[in-house]
Amino acid sequence: MNTAGRSPLSGFVEPALRRRAGNVERESCIDRLREGLKAEAFVQLVLGEIAAGADRPAYRKIRIRRTAGQDREYRADFYTSDRHTTRMLAAHEAVGLLDLPFRRAHLQSTAGDLHVRITRKGRPLVSEARPSVPQRPAPQPHDRPKHHRLRTDEPNVLLRALGIQTPGGQIRAGRRGKLRQIEQFLEILSTLEEIRRARGAVHILDCGCGAAYLTFAAHHWLREGLGLDPHTIGLDARADLMARCNRLRDRLGYENLRFESVRIARFVPPAAPHVVLSLHACDTATDEALALAVRAHARAILAAPCCQHELREQLRHESMRAILRHGVLRGRQADIVTDAARAAILRLVGYRCEVIEFVSPEHTTRNLMLRAERRSSQPLPGAIEDYRALKSAWNIRPALERMLGDQIDPLL
Repeated sequence: MNTAGRSPLSGFVEPALRRRAGNVERESCIDRLREGLKAEAFVQLVLGEIAAGADRPAYRKIRIRRTAGQDREYRADFYTSDRHTTRMLAAHEAVGLLDLPFRRAHLQSTAGDLHVRITRKGRPLVSEARPSVPQRPAPQPHDRPKHHRLRTDEPNVLLRALGIQTPGGQIRAGRRGKLRQIEQFLEILSTLEEIRRARGAVHILDCGCGAAYLTFAAHHWLREGLGLDPHTIGLDARADLMARCNRLRDRLGYENLRFESVRIARFVPPAAPHVVLSLHACDTATDEALALAVRAHARAILAAPCCQHELREQLRHESMRAILRHGVLRGRQADIVTDAARAAILRLVGYRCEVIEFVSPEHTTRNLMLRAERRSSQPLPGAIEDYRALKSAWNIRPALERMLGDQIDPLL
């Protein structure tokens, strides 16, 4: 992405290389770089320390490589201090980048390397070296094929049933975001050790499943993609929604998948779950799901919290009063402290826990996920001290601590 929506090419790409009168040495170096860029042996060119212009930011570096494209045969990666943007370029556009006020250039080819450094007085210092890349890599296509865990290149029975695909197998324009969410979720699910080493039956419990897009996707992928025998239960308090999910289950013919209308706190799993899911369950419903997982000795947990209000009014921190007096900032701080407390409590009861991004922030602001895997029946090293410090700093007693009081209180 670029600042102000400007293309990183604006202001300096031209059909032909501009000449700077009175700087013959520099022009001679640019000629050599241009010839190397267009040569058959070319591998990549890196330009560094490029000053800002009137209509473009300063670039730390620009890396130029060939692609397998025809009209756009070069790929350029632009790096500023905080952004990375990629553009596909025609040959004359790639050559045009050499007109930038760069301070360093490194051209790699299978014939040899060329290093250029521009002094403060504008004089180029040139050195040559043996090829650092002895064999030219195959050009990479700029439209790399995407790997989907759910087949999208043909009609997919699940995606059609969920309304993501048309009957002919096309992805509906308004449902691409949901498909990306499903794919990202399945990618995270695949990283769990419990799934990687699974054989045969796998018990999945989805707490607060809602319309159950991700529940259906997990069940389908575990069965069709991995060849496992998933036993999946979806829970939600809305009876009409669960009835609709069960009807869809019947239409799809999915065995060992069922949906129940029940409060999470009241549900007793029929078997110890391998994975407990809680994806966008509201407020303390996420805590109920985490408490259920801990008491049921779930081997792994994926929880993506939604709206969180429980700690908002509890927060007290002497040095943070300037933040907490503003409602919006207090709410955001409460979100962070809530998830940090949940992760710390899971470590107290023996889970290794990470807070990761679920989906890109551009799709939803509720994009954090707790990924936890059971490692011990005892607190992990440092977990007690970390949680005590967090509680003391913010003067809180989270809902999850209260729900697991018989396990947590003796440790504190």
